[in-house]
Amino acid sequence: MHEAQHISKEAEEKANRRADDVELSKLKVEEELKKEVKRLKSELLKTRSNFEARLDAEKKKHGEELEASKIATIEAFKSSSELRDIKLEFGSLSHLQRIEDLKAKVKKVLSDFDLGLLKLDDEEVSKGGDSEIRIENLFSLAHEDQMPEDAASAPSSAMIVLSDHAEVGES
Repeated sequence: MHEAQHISKEAEEKANRRADDVELSKLKVEEELKKEVKRLKSELLKTRSNFEARLDAEKKKHGEELEASKIATIEAFKSSSELRDIKLEFGSLSHLQRIEDLKAKVKKVLSDFDLGLLKLDDEEVSKGGDSEIRIENLFSLAHEDQMPEDAASAPSSAMIVLSDHAEVGES
């Protein structure tokens, strides 16, 4: 019996050693797996960081190309005949509207003023002739037959401010 106990004890010790070896192997494998997971996470972070850096570089490159393309397109349009025509048309329309606005103001301030003097002949414009409006023509009396007593009923003075900042007074 003693021998049986001894064999049993040996078998138990052997089984314990095997269990310890298995536990130790298991711990080693777990440790290796943890190291591998850590290494893979680190590699993933590095790869992600490199990818984001390349993506940012590509965005910047394409953004600069886009900006250069925008600038080139704008510069091309600025130097185009299309824009020149648009500017000329706008300038002409703006100038004509300003003239009409000024005529309306003059008519309001000086109701007896003859605005017919402000019209240019189409023939004169097409010849490129003297299209300058002369101040002395503008301020000639609209009604030369006005009597001196009628002048007393007229406003004592009127002033027109011209676009070139010259002031002309009428008394």
